[in-house]
Amino acid sequence: MSTAVTFFGQHVLNRVSFLRCSKEFIKKSLNHDSTVFIPFIEGKALISPENGDLVQLSNSVKSYKNILSAIVPLYTTLLNTTRSRSDESGINVTFLGLLEGTDSAFNFEWSNISYKGTPYFGLDIRVTESTLFKKVDFEPIFSYPKVTRDHIFKQTNEDASLYSQGKMYLDWLAKYKFCPGCGSPLFPVEAGTKLQCSNENRNVYCNVRDARINNVCFPRTDPTVIIALTNSDYSKCCLARSKKGTVILYCIQQ
Repeated sequence: MSTAVTFFGQHVLNRVSFLRCSKEFIKKSLNHDSTVFIPFIEGKALISPENGDLVQLSNSVKSYKNILSAIVPLYTTLLNTTRSRSDESGINVTFLGLLEGTDSAFNFEWSNISYKGTPYFGLDIRVTESTLFKKVDFEPIFSYPKVTRDHIFKQTNEDASLYSQGKMYLDWLAKYKFCPGCGSPLFPVEAGTKLQCSNENRNVYCNVRDARINNVCFPRTDPTVIIALTNSDYSKCCLARSKKGTVILYCIQQ
């Protein structure tokens, strides 16, 4: 019996999450000739007008190479700084992983082990008149159709899984812009897979900045279902404790 594979959930890439903390790795993977970027505009992926496939930017296509050559080198200088925030730069970038088994010449040595494959990144374009990058930097893809429900279910599971992984991180980066501990701007580190508080004033207490690890730094990616017990017309909701509680407590909310 074959193992079932969830649509949107196929493990296409080796995420090599332990390499995200290496700025050298991120710089090298961003600027490699074989690197592929999956572009989003305001959180929406793009469909090729020629064949209906998910758009993937690479240096192998001249018009895409022009975009990447204008964007990537400059963005590399912004890594792990507040200027990389989408409100300032106009883009969010997140490392997705390495596609192994390709003819890519990319490799990176870590702890005497060589990691090879084609680097994949998600790129969310949120440009305005005041951002570092402008709309003109991303022509012609601004005219491409956006992904719809009909489009995405016509993609291969591999492409749909790349799309879902990229959208998960990029939506998270776009949503959380300010530190819940002190209100200072957050900025992405570790290739867009972690957020860091920008408050450097040690006289201002911030439990987010000062904690070794917390649920603000990393996106929650596990599936969660919340179920509410109601009556038939949904006018009342029952709240109760689990059996392990010391006393039996419940209430009815109208």
